[in-house]
Amino acid sequence: MDNNIIITIHRQTGEDEDVTVTSSMIPSFDTTTETSGTPRSSDIEYTENGITLRVPYTYTVIDEVSNINVNTQPTNATKYGEDVDLTGVTIDVVKGSGTTTIPVTNDMIKPGTYDPDKTGNQVIKIVYGGQETTLTINVKDYVTGIAVNPVSVTEENIMIH
Repeated sequence: MDNNIIITIHRQTGEDEDVTVTSSMIPSFDTTTETSGTPRSSDIEYTENGITLRVPYTYTVIDEVSNINVNTQPTNATKYGEDVDLTGVTIDVVKGSGTTTIPVTNDMIKPGTYDPDKTGNQVIKIVYGGQETTLTINVKDYVTGIAVNPVSVTEENIMIH
């Protein structure tokens, strides 16, 4: 809970008093699950001299990504001139609620970190939830076909067994 929430207590004498809200003053405050952008409502309760007053309070719980790490490496090499082959690549996503493992998709590759026209090892950046990590991929130049070049054959270079 944000320790900077302040409520102002209005007294009969006309004097106002600022009070810092504690978690005990919001009995239904729940941060165990993310609210997925939908705010939660609760009341802030202040009790003094046997009288409890309430004021509505709205909050959103965000399970922010604090770190990402490559979990598994690519199964395949990437072909020259093509998108990165991310078959088998996963990352561990660390949030306040724990760590989950998810597959890496092409839209997670930071633009400008992969060059499809360069062979060999490349270090690309993966971005997810505002965090960044690196992955080394291997870009290979694959054979696209073969051709037979005509050779002149003479009696001199053919041996019969």
